[in-house]
Amino acid sequence: MERIIFRVDDRFIHGQVIEGWINHFSIKNIILVNDCIATDLNKAFIYKSTMPRNAKLEVISVDSFLQLDILNEYKKGYLLIIVGSIHDLKLISSNIPKENSYINIGCLATGTRDISVTDNCFINKDELDCLINISEKNSKNIYAHKLPWEKPINLKDIHDTQIKTIKMKG
Repeated sequence: MERIIFRVDDRFIHGQVIEGWINHFSIKNIILVNDCIATDLNKAFIYKSTMPRNAKLEVISVDSFLQLDILNEYKKGYLLIIVGSIHDLKLISSNIPKENSYINIGCLATGTRDISVTDNCFINKDELDCLINISEKNSKNIYAHKLPWEKPINLKDIHDTQIKTIKMKG
């Protein structure tokens, strides 16, 4: 396995994901982990129909993902795993390999969030704390950027800035 990319994106699959991630890295295997989409055959079909010809999308539930042995089932090339929320990333975090994996926060623009990470990525303090916890548990940095060639923002830097701001106010 060259690399497993875990991406949080509340739009799941769209042009930036297809052109920027799937085509850029020639990703052949994509797993969309979402309980609602996994139980709705129409929604799953719509997402599958957006895939490039040489890419295969599996839509599975969180529980099904936790049963996968991704290091043995997907041995060649890149694997892209997409979840729609930081909550879902937390649920599957026990199945994030310590080696050869990368965690990317892409688009999180829905909901009420007060921390602006990028122009289309907003989180709240609880989500930031959750990401830092996942980062520390998995010995991985978590980065926010829309496209792979953009400069990534390390979420730890955002967290450290938040802590400094709180201390200055206190």
